[in-house]
Amino acid sequence: MIVTAFAAAGAMLLVWAGVDHVREPAVSAARLGIFRSQHGRSVVAALGVSEIAVGVTALAALAVSTPVGRWPLAAQGALYLGFLGYLLVRYRRNDRGDCACARTSAQIGAAGLLRAGTLAVASIAAAASYPAAALPSAPPTGANVVLGVAASLALCLLLHALPPAVDGLARRIGTRRYA
Repeated sequence: MIVTAFAAAGAMLLVWAGVDHVREPAVSAARLGIFRSQHGRSVVAALGVSEIAVGVTALAALAVSTPVGRWPLAAQGALYLGFLGYLLVRYRRNDRGDCACARTSAQIGAAGLLRAGTLAVASIAAAASYPAAALPSAPPTGANVVLGVAASLALCLLLHALPPAVDGLARRIGTRRYA
């Protein structure tokens, strides 16, 4: 149940970040510091769509056990591993700027690295143990479902707030400068 709650929270965070990246691709591209053109905004928007698609399908796989359910969870783990790699490269370069993870700006630091690593491990563990990680594998009582959803939502909110709370807020970059 713990791995399922973390995997579901990771899926919710992916959807949350994906919506932010699709809604304001210019801001996200500017915060990344590597894309300042229309092409960069398109890449960020495509990444956002991918995050939404993977997050929604991972949530569906956790809610309903299916034969292909492990693949969205594996894709989620791969996205978090890629994000962890991106953060590690910037961290090793002593770049503590904005992580560009979502609209909430956070400096790159230990909490962001820990969150990305934990969610990568939880997602891969859920994929490896699937379908045991899906909610239908638990005794089908209303209390188990409510507990699982509540734990996942609480974890999602806590994990979203963790990097800015521990690592600090990064300087915000407005859309006018890079639009």
